[in-house]
Amino acid sequence: MIPYAIALAIVILLAVIIIKLIKKILLVIVFLFLLFVLFLGYNGYLVYKDVLDIQQHLETSQNAFLLSKDSKFIAGFSAVFSDAKKPILFSENDIKEANSDYKKLAENNYKVFIFSNKILADLPNTISFSDFSLEKQQFIALFESTDPVSDTISYLVSAKQIPDMEEARNRMRNELTKDAQDKTAFKGLLFALAVQHIFKDDKSYIFKSIKEKKLTVYPETPAFKAIKFVPNALLNKFVEKFG
Repeated sequence: MIPYAIALAIVILLAVIIIKLIKKILLVIVFLFLLFVLFLGYNGYLVYKDVLDIQQHLETSQNAFLLSKDSKFIAGFSAVFSDAKKPILFSENDIKEANSDYKKLAENNYKVFIFSNKILADLPNTISFSDFSLEKQQFIALFESTDPVSDTISYLVSAKQIPDMEEARNRMRNELTKDAQDKTAFKGLLFALAVQHIFKDDKSYIFKSIKEKKLTVYPETPAFKAIKFVPNALLNKFVEKFG
């Protein structure tokens, strides 16, 4: 009888201990859940505020665009999305400064959009400018060229888009370089054309490229951080509704 009573007492004691332990675990779970809800709510509020700020300033403010290859910038420009003015092309010196400290660009630009050269693979098969056009692979090769202006003219001559005459070549050279002070600035012009062609038919491209790590935005505010975790289907619906 005594051993039975002792065993029963032990069982009751263990039950009490287990119940208390379960209560503590449940309290911890509830506490963590509340913290998680508060975290989501706070971050949701930050994202909401950031989206409002982006809607107000992104299209009407100056933004910088950089093209990188192997962690080095090779071309760039700045522009206002809603402005019909020509972009400001970055010269060789500008790109050197960006490679030294690109964050300084944020002092005079609302956002700095840093594109990997992988985006060039997303270009259409033909890139048009003025009354001329280049094939995709020819266009991409210009970013590797040591003399992109001369190579552009040669492509146009070989495609019979301009006559193979010195006068025509010089006229085209003057046209291509009137806004570009050096070959790096000309590559900035090509980059601006690339951005225009890529974004023209796909409003959701900016979101996809962020998720695919082809595009980095500086400063990376809450809305741009959140994009990385939002399913593509929801992003597409957002673009359809607000794009």
